Amino acid sequence: MCASNLTVIFKSCLTEVEGEAPDSVFSDFETAIRNKKYDVQDTTIIEAVVKEEADSLKQSFLESFADYEKSAPAGWNAEKSAKSVEIFCGCLEILINYYYNNTIAGQFS
Repeated sequence: MCASNLTVIFKSCLTEVEGEAPDSVFSDFETAIRNKKYDVQDTTIIEAVVKEEADSLKQSFLESFADYEKSAPAGWNAEKSAKSVEIFCGCLEILINYYYNNTIAGQFS
């Protein structure tokens, strides 16, 4: 899978967030992606998302993370790092489901 490409997008997202994210958040992110154990179908969809929807993924993350930051304390801490990974993975899951429902499932309707 293109975990390194997802990491690039994730890093790009965090450069637009206030404050500097700790380096540990990136290794936590890569671990979270590896632990997801995506199947072949999901991996293919992720590759399409990376190629075609990177901006949508980034925008979705930034909007969701901005909502989280409204109630979060300023500065980076372990909770904020974990939440950034959780939000990004959630946004990715939404795009995977969107692709699945509109591309793959649509062919069988």
